[in-house]
Amino acid sequence: MFQVAVLVFDPEELRLEKTFELKLKDTTKKIDLKLDVQAPTGAFPMAIQDYLNINAADRIGYEASLPPGSSGLTELQTSNDPMSVIFPTKSSFVKIFSHIDADKQFQSDVESHKYLAHVRAVNTMGFPDAGVEMVGNYSIVVSGRTPRLDLTKPTTQICHFVSIENVDSTIKGVFDVTAASPDVGNERIAMVSLFSWTYTALPPNPINFVDDMRHVVEGMQMLKPLQSILTDLDKASTDKTKTSDQHAAASTLFKRLDAGYSLARWRAETGEETAAFSRGPLVPQRVLSSPAKDWCAGSNTSKEFQILDSETGLMDLSYSSAWQLGKALAIADTSFNGALMRFRSLVYNWAVNNVNSESNGVSAREDLVSLLVPA
Repeated sequence: MFQVAVLVFDPEELRLEKTFELKLKDTTKKIDLKLDVQAPTGAFPMAIQDYLNINAADRIGYEASLPPGSSGLTELQTSNDPMSVIFPTKSSFVKIFSHIDADKQFQSDVESHKYLAHVRAVNTMGFPDAGVEMVGNYSIVVSGRTPRLDLTKPTTQICHFVSIENVDSTIKGVFDVTAASPDVGNERIAMVSLFSWTYTALPPNPINFVDDMRHVVEGMQMLKPLQSILTDLDKASTDKTKTSDQHAAASTLFKRLDAGYSLARWRAETGEETAAFSRGPLVPQRVLSSPAKDWCAGSNTSKEFQILDSETGLMDLSYSSAWQLGKALAIADTSFNGALMRFRSLVYNWAVNNVNSESNGVSAREDLVSLLVPA
C-alpha cells in the first residue's frame, strides 16, 4: 500500500488564527509557528522532534509503527531535521479518511487511497541521464479531493502531497468515528506535508471570449481615454484662469487623446529620454491617407516615418513603430526571407548584366522580363 496522498484545500482551511496554540507533551519546549507571517501554502516549518512533542491527539501517531524504546524512535525524538506541517481541522481530516457505511455510521477508510497511487516501470534504454539502470520507476498520485464545484470566480487552491502512514491507526485510536456524527469542532491536527504547490481553480464554463472582453473594458471607453478625462481637458483649453500656452497645450493634448493617441516613453537617437505620441492600428476617428506633407513613400529605416508635432514638440512614433514591427515579422518569417533574397539576387544579376544586354542589342526591359517570367 502506498502511504502517500494528494489533498486539495482552500487557503482558508489551512489558515490558523493568531490565537492558535499547540498542546505539547513537554511544555518546557516551545514551538514558534510565526502565525503573523503564514506561508501562502499554509505549511509551517518545524523540527521532527518538535512535531513528536505535540500531543498525540493533535497529530499523526507515527510511534505506532515503531516499537517503544527502539533506536529508530529515539532517533526521531531527538532529530532536528526540518519538516513541513499543515493543520487541517479534525472534522475535515475525519471526512477525508472515513466514509459512511450502510448503517449511516462513519468508518475509517484510508485503504481506498491506495487505488489513487500508481507506479509504472519504464525501459529507460537510450534516455538522457538514464545512468546504468535500464528500468525507471515513475509514479503518479491522483487526488481524491477536488475543489468546490460551486465556484463563481477563479479561486486559488493549495495542493499538499502528504504522508498518510499511520493515519488509520490514528483515526481508530483517537477519534470516535463510529458515532453518528464525527464532529470534533474546529480543533486542528498536524499532518506531515512532503511537497506543496498552488493552482487556480476555474468555475464551470470559464472561457467565454465575449464576457472576458466585456469585463476588460467594463467602465472604460474603447480606443481612447475615458470621456470624463477628455471633457476636463476640453474645459482646460478655454479656462480663463490659464495662460495662452496652457490653453494651447490642453487643446493639442485633447485632440491627440480624442484621436486615440497615448503618451509613451521614448529614447531618442542621441540618448535623451523623453515622451512621444503613439497609437495602435485601431483608432476612433478617420485617419488621413497622408499624415504629413513631406510623407515618404518608402524608406530603409523607420526614421523617415517619425512625425514631429510642431505644436507640442513631441514626436509621433505610430508609423515608425509599425515599420519596426513589420521588419521584425519579416525577419522572423524564413519563407519570406528566402523569397526576398532570391528576388534581390535576381535584380542584382540583372543590373550587372544590363550593360552586356544593351551592347548585344537586347533592351534592359526585355531582359528583366525574361528573368522574371520563365519560358
